[in-house]
Amino acid sequence: MTPARTKNIHHPPYFTLQWHLTEKCNWRCRHCYHEARDKQELPFSDCLKIFRQYLDLLAYLKMPPGRTRLSLTGGEPLVRNDFFKLLEAMYPYNRRFLLSLFSNGSLIDKENVKRLKKTGVRSIQFSLEGMEENNDRIRGKGAFQLTENALQAAIGQGINTVVSVTMTKDNLGDMPSLIEYCAKMKVNSLGFRRLVPIGRGKAISQKVLSPEELKGAYFYIELKKRELSKKKDKLIVSRGCEEGVFSRETGQETESCALLDKRVLVVMPDADVLACRRLPLKLGNALKNSLTAIYTGSAVLSKLMDRGRIASLCKNCKVFNLCSGGAKCMSYAFSKSTFAPDPQCWS
Repeated sequence: MTPARTKNIHHPPYFTLQWHLTEKCNWRCRHCYHEARDKQELPFSDCLKIFRQYLDLLAYLKMPPGRTRLSLTGGEPLVRNDFFKLLEAMYPYNRRFLLSLFSNGSLIDKENVKRLKKTGVRSIQFSLEGMEENNDRIRGKGAFQLTENALQAAIGQGINTVVSVTMTKDNLGDMPSLIEYCAKMKVNSLGFRRLVPIGRGKAISQKVLSPEELKGAYFYIELKKRELSKKKDKLIVSRGCEEGVFSRETGQETESCALLDKRVLVVMPDADVLACRRLPLKLGNALKNSLTAIYTGSAVLSKLMDRGRIASLCKNCKVFNLCSGGAKCMSYAFSKSTFAPDPQCWS
């Protein structure tokens, strides 16, 4: 693959590289997208190569720093012995992007959170699956308290904090309490995401919300968004990039699936590149082709972006231009096609 000509550059509204540094994790969450934990981590030298590719891609796209993000995740990224060494290598370049971390919080404390901040981490996303009882049923006994401790440590250092929730039939009732909890904790953002039954999550596919349950949850989130927007120290509540189906209720364009306008690339621990972590379709490998070559030249990515291939049932819908067929990860999880209708659409 070779990069496309400059005149054909696609400029997304913003761009994120989500980089899974490892599949190793000290927790075994029941809904995790990872299925195995035995993939070899890339050596430090190869990680540096991929980081330089990321900088080259930003330069190619001419993306301003305010619209670019590098999200480091896993597994649990802090289990890598060279994690802070990698942060230190990235630090001289961090004005070119916002550096964020996705962590379960179990290895973050008052001491190393200072080091995270010092080495450029500006935002940390933690996951909760409900209040303590529901969360610990999914993530393990004591997990809620460990995450709360990490949240407090990050907030104490002035780091932007995000809580991500995977909605299931089991934890919908915790939504009001979670919103109240995050507001009280002074969390910056709370995102409610759908359960995509891939990886170990396939074993709990029966916990995926019905279309009507999702509709009710989205209406509730919309209500709370409006209430919170009136408060001085407001918590931002969101539905994530799979919210397109809700546009039929608002009549307004919502955040469409990220792969449709190439807002995200994902690098896996073995350097395989995906368009979305929840969409297990390989675009290439960053040790064989550069990220720029994959971004501009992947035939798989071009096909995924082709709205003309989306099912006629969706294209004939009055809100297709707002929804674009919904969440491609959900379509693929249920039908093995990203062009099939979103299975949680309630139309």
